[in-house]
Amino acid sequence: MYSDFAEIYNKLVFDIDYDFYYNTIKIELNKYNIIPRNILEIGIGTGNLTKRMNFETDSYIGIDLSQKMLEIASNNLIGKKDISLLNANIIDFTLENSFDLAISTLDTINYILDEKELLLAFENVYNSLKKDSAFIFDINSENKLMEVLGNNTFVFEHENIFYTWQNFLDEEENIVDFVLDFFIEENGLYRRIREEQSEKIYSLDFIIELLKKVGFRNISFKDFDSGNKVNEKTQRILFTAIK
Repeated sequence: MYSDFAEIYNKLVFDIDYDFYYNTIKIELNKYNIIPRNILEIGIGTGNLTKRMNFETDSYIGIDLSQKMLEIASNNLIGKKDISLLNANIIDFTLENSFDLAISTLDTINYILDEKELLLAFENVYNSLKKDSAFIFDINSENKLMEVLGNNTFVFEHENIFYTWQNFLDEEENIVDFVLDFFIEENGLYRRIREEQSEKIYSLDFIIELLKKVGFRNISFKDFDSGNKVNEKTQRILFTAIK
């Protein structure tokens, strides 16, 4: 996942309001009087949110499964001090009692397809945090994955990229498979890249249950795209869980 796709990723997230997401995260931190000095970002990708994280930090560690994404992030984050990038998996990394804040955005959690592995991931995050620290993350909602994406097909064109996005919903496994075909125009010729991804549908109640199981407390959630309460049309849910 995210191999050849990494090179065009930044061109395709032009409509994501990273500034709004950053400000929403700050609101959550202010609610619990948390001033993060040591931050863990899980699924850092190419560092688009990271560039906006204007906290005075002693350490900032970003992890991602894609080495190619991390290479691009390294270039995007030149001049941003105190950042270390690690090619690691949330399911099996160990950095105990090190962070005031762990964040994970843009449905990194949905990419964990096994419920037992998700529990392990939450345990690892919990163990990485200091007492009274926060885990802030989002998921694609049931509504978005089942109703908006579901078994639908989309066609997009942006700058020199034309692409189709086909989705296949497995209702028994609660998984949506994505097949994306990109056609990139270069000097009058088109280069094709195919990207295949899958996301698991997790209910709000199930996520809360797992967070409580590993020990998190003061769990809250909101619509990440509006900052308001979650409703039946919410597409992205932001959770805040305190250790």
